[in-house]
Amino acid sequence: MSEKIKRKHTRFPSDPNTLVRIKLNDGTEVVGLAFSEAYGGCGGAFIKNPNSSKLQVDDVYEVKVGDIDFLSAKIRWVKLLDENILKIGFQID
Repeated sequence: MSEKIKRKHTRFPSDPNTLVRIKLNDGTEVVGLAFSEAYGGCGGAFIKNPNSSKLQVDDVYEVKVGDIDFLSAKIRWVKLLDENILKIGFQID
């Protein structure tokens, strides 16, 4: 049985074409499309590739959503939609 995640902040759909940028420890970036945002986090969809496949629950990275500056965020969940697409949920620290 999957654990239900309790959210402290209301989620809302992202504006069309809002990008999520994840700065990896080696300086490279993984870029995806935001599908939801909240005061305390966001969700993004990413093409599965060697860099995005490294992302794991509880990892902490610098994340930029849309026009805001990079903020520290923890990965709360990762869901494989199909063999090519990952959905990832972030909690802003």
